[in-house]
Amino acid sequence: MEKMSSSQTGKLPYKSKFPIARIKKIMQADEEVGKVAQITPVVVSKALELFMQSIVDETIKQARIKQAKKVTVAHMRSAIHSADQFDFLIHIIDKHTNTGGSEKDTGHSSEKIQENKDNITFHESNPSSKKKSSN
Repeated sequence: MEKMSSSQTGKLPYKSKFPIARIKKIMQADEEVGKVAQITPVVVSKALELFMQSIVDETIKQARIKQAKKVTVAHMRSAIHSADQFDFLIHIIDKHTNTGGSEKDTGHSSEKIQENKDNITFHESNPSSKKKSSN
């Protein structure tokens, strides 16, 4: 009997950009989730990839509008506020950034993002900026 290639079976090969096993583990961490079909984490991975591409594209667009040389958190904040599809992120980005819309975004400050297990800390090298820590 002859083996069928992926194109003959109707399945297209997909190289996930995110770890499928980890996505499945996160999904199953919820007690209400029982068994997860094999394709489900793959679909979630593709959805995550498309979402990330969308938010990065919008962030780059904001950086270009401001003629910045570096993409910063302020550009992402601006992207989230300007696109309706990201409305669900507004309270999160506002909570974790200290710009509050009052500082001018030049895109020239060098920001470092330090990620810990449960919190994210933004450090801006701009002396006029304040250091913000969140839990």
